[in-house]
Amino acid sequence: MTRLGRNIERLRKECGWSFDELASKTGLDKKLVLSRVNRGTKPVPRNLKLYAQAFSKAIGQTISVSDLEN
Repeated sequence: MTRLGRNIERLRKECGWSFDELASKTGLDKKLVLSRVNRGTKPVPRNLKLYAQAFSKAIGQTISVSDLEN
């Protein structure tokens, strides 16, 4: 698992979301979400922003794209 995948997985669990819920919150296909986490595929910048926005809203603190990648 890549650093990005680990961070998405950690934040998903912190939010208490299933993969279906994460897909719904980001508007992304569940298969895309799973490929990010399990295979480490690199998303386009727009999709990284969707993850960051969804997690920021749920957690109540700003999660940046660089937070996801580092």
